[in-house]
Amino acid sequence: MDLKIINNIDKNIFSSTVSFDSFGSEQLSSLEEKELINNFPISLTYRNLKFKKNIKIEGSVPVITDEENDDENIITVTLPPLSNQELFIDENFSATYKIDYTKIPNSLLTVNKVLKTKSLIAQAYCLIFSTVICETVKKLLDEIRAKAPGFEGEKIVSV
Repeated sequence: MDLKIINNIDKNIFSSTVSFDSFGSEQLSSLEEKELINNFPISLTYRNLKFKKNIKIEGSVPVITDEENDDENIITVTLPPLSNQELFIDENFSATYKIDYTKIPNSLLTVNKVLKTKSLIAQAYCLIFSTVICETVKKLLDEIRAKAPGFEGEKIVSV
């Protein structure tokens, strides 16, 4: 399955939308993957996800890093609590995060040395949201791909 990420800014509101783009993978054709998802319906629930990542600045934009938090160049960022949603993973899948950067508390600017503006914090929040959603969808799809590979179909047996 391919997902599409659209980042946008409109009237001080930063948003990130992760949505379905197409079925198919290296292992499965689009038809096979669509059938698999119909046979094993899956969903993701926000309350089960941890929207927390280490962030650093590369150039002038926040990026996620596996490096450890050092409070100088890398900071651990956690999204503010999200209202719980359950989203089914199918051709109608779409997950959106929005944040009005003018409503980000000034106190967040004083507690870190990495994200020095509210717009950088908003960008980091959107990046974390889209990354966690994509990682979770991949994990869920990997789980159902492993359930019944090659079970369906017909074969002729000579007796």
